[in-house]
Amino acid sequence: MKKTQPLITLVLTALAFNFTVNTVEAKTRTKVTEPAKAIEAKQNSFTVAKISFVGLETLSEQELTASLPVKVNDRITIPGTELSGAMQYLWQLQRFSDISVEKNDLGQGRISLRFTVHELRILDKVTFEGNRKYKSDELLTKTALVAGQKISEQDLLTAANKIEKLYATKGYLTAGAEFTLKDNGKNHVAAHFTISEGSKVAIEKITFHGNTAFSQNKLKGVFKETSQNSWWRKIFGAPKLDKDKFSDDKNLLEEFYRNNGYRDVRILRDSISYTADKKGVFLDIFLEEGRKYSIRNITWSGNTKDFATTAILNNNFRIKKGDVYNARMIQERLNYSQDNSDISSLYLDRGYLAFNAKLDEKVVKPDSVDLAISLREGEQFQLNTINIKGNSKTKDHVIRRELYTIPGDMFSRSNVVRSIRELNMLNYFEPDRISPDVQQNPENNTVDLTYNVTEKQTDTFNASV
Repeated sequence: MKKTQPLITLVLTALAFNFTVNTVEAKTRTKVTEPAKAIEAKQNSFTVAKISFVGLETLSEQELTASLPVKVNDRITIPGTELSGAMQYLWQLQRFSDISVEKNDLGQGRISLRFTVHELRILDKVTFEGNRKYKSDELLTKTALVAGQKISEQDLLTAANKIEKLYATKGYLTAGAEFTLKDNGKNHVAAHFTISEGSKVAIEKITFHGNTAFSQNKLKGVFKETSQNSWWRKIFGAPKLDKDKFSDDKNLLEEFYRNNGYRDVRILRDSISYTADKKGVFLDIFLEEGRKYSIRNITWSGNTKDFATTAILNNNFRIKKGDVYNARMIQERLNYSQDNSDISSLYLDRGYLAFNAKLDEKVVKPDSVDLAISLREGEQFQLNTINIKGNSKTKDHVIRRELYTIPGDMFSRSNVVRSIRELNMLNYFEPDRISPDVQQNPENNTVDLTYNVTEKQTDTFNASV
């Protein structure tokens, strides 16, 4: 007799009590077989005389039977919801790859139920072969397979598919992954994946379809990481397809169109086809450009301050009626521009830290857009404390003398930006690791400002330490 692994009776019992009977007769994957003495198709009522299981490997038949929603001596109808409910319950345990039930009419209104199950196998180990481009640990993480988990064949097929997609993102479009299982006994298995990496494919040609506003060469120039082959590129290495970078480049393409008036542009689809020798690919991108839009009316609401009259807002916005619609420029002029001449800077440089601008675009047929911009000005905030974190070698006073944010002053975004620029010029800190942390104190309209810095790794001390 095969050794069984007792289930936690309380867990199964809880599942049984919490189980809601589904009125659907049975899942499509459920197989119900009838014995020689078939039960009539019409609905009849029976008393359950016996319940048994066939095919259990690690589970306890006694505890599984006790946890079923259907019990011995229960009255059930055939067809009915009781038996389909029991099948649903067994599937929800997620312990089996296949379940079927055989009903046997014992006469005198009595019936026996015989469940045949195939337990999900338990994964002991996962190994890989043929992988040179990716380490085994990387592949294991990608597959999400874990030793000790119960697995189905579909789980392994999904894992193989994930491996192939991982290779495809880096240009190995012909890579393949297959798996085999080794039986370790007692329903335990080891999975072994064999990887056929192939080679990266070169991009032989990129073709755009549906483009009338811009030429093929113009659109190809928008792509930063995806380019087609040419005689001079072959000298330095043919361009390879990286699906992740290709996806980024498609986003750049849509952005390019929207910044040139085509706000409704869509990439309908793209296709990849192989050369005869499977060493190259052709990329085809299908576009729907839509109409080219221009700005019609611009309206402002919510502006109550003298420094933000409608005339001043229009002057700072620098987008006027008749201009070609440009999504990036609208956002820059509204929220942040390098010269701090945007609308938000009018408020944020005067302490209005809670300022917010809401943009509503309305298309006016056939090819115009109205911009309605509502402002929430909020209240002014004053600087309270200025803190510095992350400096272990550089003294605080060396940092503070470079700052343009002083306690007691009104908060100013441009002063924060200028302070970060000055700290960068010290060359003591990692440029991309200097970040301000702004904590508002709404109860007294003050702000605590913290500059987080990461000092550069160096064998010498800073001169000003």
